[in-house]
Amino acid sequence: MKMPREFEERPAALLPEVIALRRDLHAHPETAYGERRTAGRIAAWLARLPGMQVREGVGGTGVAAALAAERTGTTPPSISTTTPSPRA
Repeated sequence: MKMPREFEERPAALLPEVIALRRDLHAHPETAYGERRTAGRIAAWLARLPGMQVREGVGGTGVAAALAAERTGTTPPSISTTTPSPRA
């Protein structure tokens, strides 16, 4: 099955932005369970993408994003990064 051209071109167009975001995050390191700036930057970047539904504060400083799509099943496709809660 061949992927639609849009799925090949769109990621390539975003690559410079993703590289800039990565460089910014590496320039401002944060300690574990305190990644508030990192989470905010990632949430803001994801929120501006078409069809993306973003939740912040997941597990403390985590970000969860779901891509709105026509559903054929019961769960929409999603991208998720989370920081687990510290152990007691």
